[in-house]
Amino acid sequence: MGWLWWIIGIIVGLILLLFALSWTYVEGKVHIRREKKNDSLTFEFKALFGLIRHEFDIPVVELINMNQGVEVKSKEENTNKKQTVGKKKRFYNFRTIQKSLYNFQKLYHQTRGLNRWLKQTLSNVECRNFYWDTRIGIGDAPDTAMLVGAIWAVKTTLLGWLFRYIQLEKPPKLSVSPQYNQLTYSTELLITLRIRIFYILLSRWRLILRLMQSKGGMRTWKRIFRKNRKAAA
Repeated sequence: MGWLWWIIGIIVGLILLLFALSWTYVEGKVHIRREKKNDSLTFEFKALFGLIRHEFDIPVVELINMNQGVEVKSKEENTNKKQTVGKKKRFYNFRTIQKSLYNFQKLYHQTRGLNRWLKQTLSNVECRNFYWDTRIGIGDAPDTAMLVGAIWAVKTTLLGWLFRYIQLEKPPKLSVSPQYNQLTYSTELLITLRIRIFYILLSRWRLILRLMQSKGGMRTWKRIFRKNRKAAA
Protein backbone atom coordinates (compact mmCIF):
# COMPACT_ATOMS: atom_id res chain seq x y z
CA MET A 1 0.00 0.00 0.00
CA GLY A 2 3.04 2.27 0.26
CA TRP A 3 3.00 2.93 -3.47
CA LEU A 4 -0.64 4.09 -3.25
CA TRP A 5 0.21 6.76 -0.65
CA TRP A 6 3.19 7.74 -2.80
CA ILE A 7 0.92 8.30 -5.84
CA ILE A 8 -1.63 10.21 -3.71
CA GLY A 9 1.19 12.40 -2.39
CA ILE A 10 2.35 13.20 -5.92
CA ILE A 11 -1.22 14.04 -7.04
CA VAL A 12 -1.80 16.30 -4.01
CA GLY A 13 1.58 17.95 -4.58
CA LEU A 14 0.75 18.62 -8.24
CA ILE A 15 -2.65 20.07 -7.29
CA LEU A 16 -1.03 22.38 -4.73
CA LEU A 17 1.64 23.40 -7.25
CA LEU A 18 -0.95 24.18 -9.94
CA PHE A 19 -2.98 26.21 -7.44
CA ALA A 20 0.12 28.13 -6.39
CA LEU A 21 1.03 28.83 -10.03
CA SER A 22 -2.52 29.93 -10.79
CA TRP A 23 -2.14 32.62 -8.12
CA THR A 24 0.87 34.16 -9.88
CA TYR A 25 0.53 37.12 -12.22
CA VAL A 26 0.48 37.59 -15.96
CA GLU A 27 1.86 41.06 -16.62
CA GLY A 28 1.55 43.11 -19.78
CA LYS A 29 3.35 46.34 -20.57
CA VAL A 30 2.27 48.61 -23.42
CA HIS A 31 4.58 51.38 -24.64
CA ILE A 32 3.36 53.74 -27.38
CA ARG A 33 5.54 56.55 -28.66
CA ARG A 34 5.00 59.16 -31.36
CA GLU A 35 7.94 61.48 -32.07
CA LYS A 36 7.63 63.62 -35.21
CA LYS A 37 7.20 61.03 -37.99
CA ASN A 38 8.43 58.08 -35.94
CA ASP A 39 5.85 55.71 -34.47
CA SER A 40 6.48 52.73 -32.25
CA LEU A 41 4.30 50.35 -30.29
CA THR A 42 5.80 47.72 -28.01
CA PHE A 43 3.90 45.10 -26.04
CA GLU A 44 5.82 43.02 -23.49
CA PHE A 45 4.21 39.98 -21.93
CA LYS A 46 5.60 37.92 -19.05
CA ALA A 47 4.32 35.20 -16.74
CA LEU A 48 5.52 32.72 -14.10
CA PHE A 49 7.99 35.17 -12.52
CA GLY A 50 9.45 36.07 -15.90
CA LEU A 51 10.15 32.48 -17.01
CA ILE A 52 7.78 33.06 -19.92
CA ARG A 53 8.45 36.34 -21.69
CA HIS A 54 7.47 37.63 -25.13
CA GLU A 55 7.75 41.01 -26.80
CA PHE A 56 5.80 42.34 -29.78
CA ASP A 57 7.23 45.36 -31.55
CA ILE A 58 5.46 47.48 -34.18
CA PRO A 59 8.10 49.99 -35.25
CA VAL A 60 6.54 51.30 -38.46
CA VAL A 61 3.06 52.63 -39.17
CA GLU A 62 2.99 54.15 -42.64
CA LEU A 63 0.15 55.54 -44.76
CA ILE A 64 0.57 54.02 -48.23
CA ASN A 65 -2.51 55.29 -50.10
CA MET A 66 -6.26 55.61 -49.63
CA ASN A 67 -6.96 52.13 -51.02
CA GLN A 68 -4.36 50.12 -49.14
CA GLY A 69 -4.56 52.31 -46.04
CA VAL A 70 -2.01 51.97 -43.26
CA GLU A 71 0.88 49.52 -43.48
CA VAL A 72 1.87 48.00 -40.14
CA LYS A 73 5.09 46.04 -39.74
CA SER A 74 5.36 43.99 -36.57
CA LYS A 75 8.01 41.79 -34.99
CA GLU A 76 7.60 39.15 -32.29
CA GLU A 77 10.56 38.31 -30.06
CA ASN A 78 11.11 35.59 -27.49
CA THR A 79 13.16 37.57 -24.99
CA ASN A 80 13.99 34.42 -22.98
CA LYS A 81 15.89 32.94 -25.92
CA LYS A 82 16.80 36.36 -27.37
CA GLN A 83 15.55 35.49 -30.82
CA THR A 84 13.00 36.78 -33.31
CA VAL A 85 9.99 34.47 -33.53
CA GLY A 86 8.32 36.05 -36.55
CA LYS A 87 7.76 39.14 -38.65
CA LYS A 88 4.48 40.29 -40.20
CA LYS A 89 3.30 43.02 -42.53
CA ARG A 90 -0.39 43.90 -42.73
CA PHE A 91 -2.54 46.65 -44.22
CA TYR A 92 -5.42 48.34 -42.38
CA ASN A 93 -7.89 50.51 -44.26
CA PHE A 94 -11.47 51.70 -43.86
CA ARG A 95 -12.85 48.37 -45.08
CA THR A 96 -10.76 46.45 -42.54
CA ILE A 97 -11.99 48.65 -39.68
CA GLN A 98 -15.59 48.39 -40.88
CA LYS A 99 -15.35 44.60 -41.00
CA SER A 100 -13.87 44.46 -37.48
CA LEU A 101 -16.70 46.63 -36.11
CA TYR A 102 -19.27 44.41 -37.83
CA ASN A 103 -17.72 41.26 -36.33
CA PHE A 104 -17.66 42.88 -32.88
CA GLN A 105 -21.35 43.74 -33.15
CA LYS A 106 -22.15 40.14 -34.08
CA LEU A 107 -20.16 38.81 -31.13
CA TYR A 108 -21.77 41.34 -28.80
CA HIS A 109 -25.32 40.43 -29.80
CA GLN A 110 -24.61 36.69 -29.80
CA THR A 111 -23.15 36.65 -26.26
CA ARG A 112 -25.42 36.86 -23.27
CA GLY A 113 -24.33 39.49 -20.71
CA LEU A 114 -21.05 40.38 -22.43
CA ASN A 115 -20.95 43.79 -20.69
CA ARG A 116 -21.21 42.20 -17.26
CA TRP A 117 -18.55 39.63 -18.14
CA LEU A 118 -16.19 42.39 -19.29
CA LYS A 119 -16.71 44.40 -16.09
CA GLN A 120 -16.10 41.28 -13.96
CA THR A 121 -12.87 40.58 -15.84
CA LEU A 122 -11.60 44.16 -15.65
CA SER A 123 -12.29 44.31 -11.90
CA ASN A 124 -9.51 41.74 -11.43
CA VAL A 125 -6.97 43.69 -13.48
CA GLU A 126 -4.42 45.81 -11.60
CA CYS A 127 -2.72 48.86 -13.12
CA ARG A 128 0.79 49.13 -11.69
CA ASN A 129 1.93 52.09 -13.75
CA PHE A 130 0.28 54.67 -16.00
CA TYR A 131 2.25 57.44 -17.69
CA TRP A 132 0.93 59.63 -20.51
CA ASP A 133 2.84 62.66 -21.74
CA THR A 134 1.79 64.81 -24.70
CA ARG A 135 3.54 67.79 -26.25
CA ILE A 136 1.71 69.80 -28.87
CA GLY A 137 1.88 73.08 -30.71
CA ILE A 138 -0.06 74.36 -33.72
CA GLY A 139 1.83 77.58 -34.35
CA ASP A 140 -0.57 80.05 -32.78
CA ALA A 141 -0.29 80.48 -29.00
CA PRO A 142 -4.01 81.04 -28.15
CA ASP A 143 -5.11 78.14 -30.36
CA THR A 144 -2.43 75.94 -28.79
CA ALA A 145 -3.69 76.80 -25.30
CA MET A 146 -7.27 75.90 -26.27
CA LEU A 147 -6.12 72.61 -27.80
CA VAL A 148 -4.14 71.75 -24.64
CA GLY A 149 -7.31 72.25 -22.59
CA ALA A 150 -9.25 69.97 -24.92
CA ILE A 151 -6.60 67.25 -24.68
CA TRP A 152 -6.68 67.46 -20.88
CA ALA A 153 -10.45 66.98 -20.99
CA VAL A 154 -10.13 63.92 -23.26
CA LYS A 155 -7.43 62.35 -21.08
CA THR A 156 -9.28 62.81 -17.81
CA THR A 157 -12.54 61.52 -19.32
CA LEU A 158 -10.86 58.38 -20.68
CA LEU A 159 -9.08 57.68 -17.41
CA GLY A 160 -12.23 58.31 -15.40
CA TRP A 161 -14.04 55.67 -17.46
CA LEU A 162 -11.16 53.18 -17.44
CA PHE A 163 -10.39 53.28 -13.72
CA ARG A 164 -14.03 52.79 -12.80
CA TYR A 165 -13.33 49.10 -13.45
CA ILE A 166 -9.55 48.59 -13.18
CA GLN A 167 -7.73 48.68 -9.83
CA LEU A 168 -5.18 51.50 -9.72
CA GLU A 169 -2.14 50.90 -7.50
CA LYS A 170 -0.80 54.46 -7.64
CA PRO A 171 -1.91 57.78 -9.15
CA PRO A 172 -1.43 58.07 -12.92
CA LYS A 173 1.14 60.53 -14.25
CA LEU A 174 -0.40 62.81 -16.87
CA SER A 175 1.04 65.84 -18.61
CA VAL A 176 0.15 68.04 -21.57
CA SER A 177 2.87 70.53 -22.51
CA PRO A 178 2.05 73.40 -24.90
CA GLN A 179 4.75 74.15 -27.46
CA TYR A 180 3.98 77.76 -28.30
CA ASN A 181 4.89 79.18 -31.70
CA GLN A 182 5.77 75.69 -32.97
CA LEU A 183 4.06 73.17 -35.20
CA THR A 184 4.79 69.90 -33.44
CA TYR A 185 3.17 66.88 -31.86
CA SER A 186 4.63 64.06 -29.78
CA THR A 187 3.17 61.69 -27.24
CA GLU A 188 4.30 58.80 -25.06
CA LEU A 189 2.05 56.33 -23.28
CA LEU A 190 3.27 53.63 -20.89
CA ILE A 191 0.85 51.24 -19.17
CA THR A 192 1.68 48.25 -16.99
CA LEU A 193 -1.20 45.89 -16.19
CA ARG A 194 -1.32 42.55 -14.43
CA ILE A 195 -3.87 39.87 -13.57
CA ARG A 196 -3.61 36.57 -11.75
CA ILE A 197 -3.72 33.41 -13.88
CA PHE A 198 -6.58 32.14 -11.71
CA TYR A 199 -8.80 35.05 -12.78
CA ILE A 200 -7.90 34.52 -16.45
CA LEU A 201 -9.05 30.90 -16.22
CA LEU A 202 -12.16 31.91 -14.27
CA SER A 203 -13.00 34.60 -16.82
CA ARG A 204 -12.59 32.15 -19.68
CA TRP A 205 -14.91 29.65 -17.99
CA ARG A 206 -17.51 32.37 -17.41
CA LEU A 207 -17.36 33.36 -21.05
CA ILE A 208 -17.82 29.76 -22.20
CA LEU A 209 -20.88 29.43 -19.94
CA ARG A 210 -22.37 32.61 -21.40
CA LEU A 211 -21.75 31.35 -24.93
CA MET A 212 -23.43 28.05 -24.11
CA GLN A 213 -26.45 29.97 -22.79
CA SER A 214 -26.64 32.10 -25.97
CA LYS A 215 -28.33 30.61 -29.01
CA GLY A 216 -25.70 30.23 -31.73
CA GLY A 217 -23.10 32.06 -29.63
CA MET A 218 -20.40 29.37 -29.71
CA ARG A 219 -20.78 28.84 -33.46
CA THR A 220 -20.55 32.58 -34.15
CA TRP A 221 -17.35 32.99 -32.14
CA LYS A 222 -15.73 29.96 -33.77
CA ARG A 223 -16.67 31.09 -37.27
CA ILE A 224 -15.38 34.65 -36.83
CA PHE A 225 -12.11 33.63 -35.20
CA ARG A 226 -11.55 30.96 -37.85
CA LYS A 227 -11.93 33.60 -40.58
CA ASN A 228 -9.57 35.98 -38.78
CA ARG A 229 -6.98 33.23 -38.38
CA LYS A 230 -7.10 32.44 -42.10
CA ALA A 231 -6.81 36.15 -42.98
CA ALA A 232 -3.77 36.57 -40.74
CA ALA A 233 -2.02 33.50 -42.13
